[in-house]
Amino acid sequence: MKPSITLGVLCALLSEVAALTCYQCAAGTSQTCTNTETCSAGSCASMTVNAYAGGIKAEVADLRACSPVDQCISGSMNFGIARSTISTKCCKTDLCNSQKTPELNTNTTPNGKQCFTCEGDDCTKQLSCGGNEDRCVKATATVSGQTVTTKGCASSSICAGDLSAQLSTLGIGLNCCEGNLCNSAKSVGQSVLLLLGSLVSVLLFH
Repeated sequence: MKPSITLGVLCALLSEVAALTCYQCAAGTSQTCTNTETCSAGSCASMTVNAYAGGIKAEVADLRACSPVDQCISGSMNFGIARSTISTKCCKTDLCNSQKTPELNTNTTPNGKQCFTCEGDDCTKQLSCGGNEDRCVKATATVSGQTVTTKGCASSSICAGDLSAQLSTLGIGLNCCEGNLCNSAKSVGQSVLLLLGSLVSVLLFH
């Protein structure tokens, strides 16, 4: 299982936009990033993504690429069975994104926010958000012609307008709202694992 809805987010974040030479790669934990790319505007970015399943770290991604400064976000998304954190650092000199960004603080202390989440086809379950997750979210993607939906909590930075617009061009819908349980209890969910798998594919092959 690769529990990271935010892997779809990464593809949108790390698009080519800067007049710089930046490192560009998706390195594993023991790999060295040596590939570079030339960008037309913006900044270089280093991003660390951690994915957790049942509170246990299940995946780590270390990404380097060009990125607009306004998309250098840090935050988390929590879908109950899976939670992912993104930590990004941007800079504006050639090859300045050589170092891995430290992972985001994994504070999961409940903050009083409640959102609906999906377990299988049942999206009436309630989830306690943690840390700086101050928004409810509904994420959708199309997998083999079928729309897959999952729900949960997210940091407000994940819900940035420019990021959501870029995700829509990749066939990924991300809808955020502010009130408790504002992301609807209607049971439209499918398997969250299908959705997560499709987002991994977007990152790897886009």
